[in-house]
Amino acid sequence: MSMSWPRLFLASFGIGLLVGPLLFFSGPLLVPATLLFTIIGFWIFDCMVQLRWMHQRELAMALGVAMRRQAPILPVLEGNPLAETVPWWKALLGWFFPYPFYAPIYAWRHGARAVLVRAIDRARAGDPEAIMEPGLLHADDLLDIQMDTLVSGLNPGRTRGGRLRAELANASTQAIYPVLIMFLTLTIAMFWLLFIAPKMKRIISDLGMEYPWLTAKVEAVVSNAAPAMVAAILVVGALAMLCWFVPRLAWSIPGFSGLIAPWGRGRLLESLGLLVRSGRDLPSALELLDKPAIHGCEARRRLKLMRLKIDEGATANSAMRQAGWIDAPQEAWLGLATRSGRFSEALVELGGSLQSLSLRRLKWRSTLASTFGVLLVGLLVGLVVVAFFIPLVEMIEWLGG
Repeated sequence: MSMSWPRLFLASFGIGLLVGPLLFFSGPLLVPATLLFTIIGFWIFDCMVQLRWMHQRELAMALGVAMRRQAPILPVLEGNPLAETVPWWKALLGWFFPYPFYAPIYAWRHGARAVLVRAIDRARAGDPEAIMEPGLLHADDLLDIQMDTLVSGLNPGRTRGGRLRAELANASTQAIYPVLIMFLTLTIAMFWLLFIAPKMKRIISDLGMEYPWLTAKVEAVVSNAAPAMVAAILVVGALAMLCWFVPRLAWSIPGFSGLIAPWGRGRLLESLGLLVRSGRDLPSALELLDKPAIHGCEARRRLKLMRLKIDEGATANSAMRQAGWIDAPQEAWLGLATRSGRFSEALVELGGSLQSLSLRRLKWRSTLASTFGVLLVGLLVGLVVVAFFIPLVEMIEWLGG
């Protein structure tokens, strides 16, 4: 999904209109209220992203089968459940459970159903590229369908295009659980700190007891670190959402570039290698790949840059390095493959290797993050529970003695 800056401003404005007044009147509950809205917002965003991916994946598989059998695609588009008219009560619920806080406005032009309806209209008019309607299918699925059309003999059951999205969906699900528990724990801790701790301190002071050291330390850490932690999570979440709406940022922002950039470069290299192996020369293969819908904006920018370098007289390997497809060691390896007559096979192998690298990095990082998150949540919950119950235990012992 792409998003222009006016629509991004509209989303921010809508969030401000809904969240701003509540936070203004929340007073001492500012941090818990921010935590609550953060939980709700991120959870809704993650659910809707995964739902859109699922719809795109299902439609891509159905269209792929129809195109391989040379069947018309219009019945596939018209038979999709999203093509049905939305009941009035579902449209009404969209205003109370918005995504991301302006869903009805966004869905009117750019929602999954609106995009599908435009694709159906193009197919009925005889447009052979109706499936290229922006937003109808993910770029990875479009590229797979395009390669099935251009290169014969490919495995029709392959799911290369959906692997990264499936792993990303799994990683986000793993990450949400510890973050959610952490948010709830901090919310309870802030409530205890604001409303219960002052009364408990007064009672302990009246009884002449010393306030527990661990409880005082945990209170200090929670009161000082909770706002900073909330701010850090909001920043990371905002960057993730921004990378979703402005995909070219994912190629350069640390933490995302190591996953998205190798995957995008690998897809380009593999597709180029398959086209060259099928008998096409390099310029015609690049021209076939140069379609806006089958690539993200950053991948297509690098594709156009490579074509420009080749037109200027650079070799294929040098043009790839200058366009950011490969680095210097990979250029040297491709040079050896070119001299041995294995240029196309080397491109396919390098593209697959980069895609596997992206998947391995995502798996390793998600496993590390989820494990660290569970340990951190366990430590946080344990400290908070122990620190908050120590005063009660000491007061009971004092009264019982």
